[in-house]
Amino acid sequence: QLSTVEVSPADDRVDTARNNSDEKLAKQGVFESFLNFAGKGRIPLLDGSSFQVPSGGIFSCRQETLDVSRISCVVLVENGAMLTHAWELAGLLPAPYAEALILYRGHGENIRLVKEFISSLGADVRTAGYFDYDAAGMRIADEYHKLCPLELIVPDRDSLSDEVVSLNKDREYAQQQKYLKNLKANKDFSEEFLTEIDFIENNKLALTQEN
Repeated sequence: QLSTVEVSPADDRVDTARNNSDEKLAKQGVFESFLNFAGKGRIPLLDGSSFQVPSGGIFSCRQETLDVSRISCVVLVENGAMLTHAWELAGLLPAPYAEALILYRGHGENIRLVKEFISSLGADVRTAGYFDYDAAGMRIADEYHKLCPLELIVPDRDSLSDEVVSLNKDREYAQQQKYLKNLKANKDFSEEFLTEIDFIENNKLALTQEN
């Protein structure tokens, strides 16, 4: 037997539905207006509570639901798929980031929201970027380090295994020459950052986070 229970619509498509009979035509996806977190760090809410996102789970929210003052450590990741493997990733991160909040850098409207969130963090919040190890990933790191002090998590160059290198994406490397050229022309980068860029160029690397 099928029964019904009436409720009042209360989601992000309501405004669109008022003006368009097909709310699925909304240009902005439901989750594009949210920050997306995972990892072993605790999510601090404005009501004073906090919780840990379960392994394999993702927590999506608007910034105004968070008590940003209680956030101490954040890792930005380039690829959203990494969020579902955040607990595994936490085991591979440097010790200071093992219990960080892992935040997807977003796509579309997410990107602006994430940048606003990162910019709102206190100066004492430790923030890292874990991006693809290629010119495009270095370009993203350049974008975010202008918003806050950023530590870039990179592979140990001396211990890159043949197995990992065999997964290198040669086509992507070839398509990123413009990024490489622009990065190398920037005289404001630290010596550490330039060393990574040179290593990527000299070894023609385009390694994704999944590697």
